[in-house]
Amino acid sequence: MTVHDAWEHVPSMPITTSTRRATNDEIAREMDRRGEVIERLEARIEALEAEVERLRTLLRSAVSSADRNCPCHEETPNPCPKCGASVENLEACRAGELTLPVGVYYEIRVALEASHADR
Repeated sequence: MTVHDAWEHVPSMPITTSTRRATNDEIAREMDRRGEVIERLEARIEALEAEVERLRTLLRSAVSSADRNCPCHEETPNPCPKCGASVENLEACRAGELTLPVGVYYEIRVALEASHADR
């Protein structure tokens, strides 16, 4: 027996609906309830936006600290003993990669660039 066959054996039932106009008190209570929900959602959004900004600040600080952690920014010594970048060959500093795990460093960079684009 298929599902379709099984449904053919289910007795049908009439569905009865009724409607009535809401009273003014019911409408007022529903409006108050919705207003409270909106206020809670707005407060939650504000708290989350503040948390996102704190996280952005933390990420910027971590990347900035990692980027400053290498002497090759001063162009001496050449090549840098820490990251191996050669100023003469115009190689980019790899201090951030060496300070933070590479995947974490790049994920932070991507997150900061995406958050900058969202503004």
